[in-house]
Amino acid sequence: MPRLICALAAAILPAIPLATPLAVAAAPAGGEVRATLSSVTPWESDTPGHGGYSGIEVTADGRRFFALSDHGTLASGALDREGARLTGVGRTGLWPMADTAGAPVSMRLRDAEGLALASDGSLYVSFERDPRIWRYARPGARPTALPRHPDFAGFNANGALEALAITPDGTLLTMPEDPVAGRFPVYRFADKRWSQPFAIPARGAFKAVEADIGPDGRLYLLERRLAGPFGFATRVRRFTLGETALSGEQTLVETRPGTHGNLEGLSVWRDPDGRTRLTMIADNNFLAIQRSQIVEYVLP
Repeated sequence: MPRLICALAAAILPAIPLATPLAVAAAPAGGEVRATLSSVTPWESDTPGHGGYSGIEVTADGRRFFALSDHGTLASGALDREGARLTGVGRTGLWPMADTAGAPVSMRLRDAEGLALASDGSLYVSFERDPRIWRYARPGARPTALPRHPDFAGFNANGALEALAITPDGTLLTMPEDPVAGRFPVYRFADKRWSQPFAIPARGAFKAVEADIGPDGRLYLLERRLAGPFGFATRVRRFTLGETALSGEQTLVETRPGTHGNLEGLSVWRDPDGRTRLTMIADNNFLAIQRSQIVEYVLP
């Protein structure tokens, strides 16, 4: 995170929000599936601790959400909609995250990045510094630490576990932000043990920042690229999950730098009209020149 904040000093101009570019379509790679921008909704609040949101999970009805801050807090909120289209955001709760001893998580260890909502309502959180995953039975609860894969200790301090997803049967998938030898190794936690069954090819300078399992059972990966003074570019790819391999790679969203802010969180769900929505949240890095916002794309 410190490395990213320093880089943001060169990105002041694109961080100032422009008019909401509704009905803009992401440029697909190679004629692949096209996702269309549905809404860009600011999320503003004067409450201390608001900001730094790096993860989001939307409930199945699209009306409620949890948001994770990399400053060690977890928020809940309501999503106002006209039909399926997002029109407003409001917070309904804010909790400091506890460590495994029940105390507030320390500044050194609070770099929470990935969020996954299990079918039983529990929340899994991945941390970038001191790479690890904790399970919270409910917001504000004392977490349980999962065992760590030996590889986690070798990840870059500011390029470790950001992406985190959970399947309907409770299997966890995670990967480092930084690629390893041109790939993002995917780590799977099932039956109380880790494996590393496959990897995602890194393409260009994009880094992996979040993942989710969609209602179609496929793995969705949110990636970002910092393009200096031009701001951030965003990409979303999806893959068909197999036991030992991924297949069917498709690029759903790929934006020009500066189109959106620092999108770090992703939740994939199906609206009442049967369309798949990609709900993403931007991390304002607690900088006045950036805003927290929720961005939604819709698939045909």
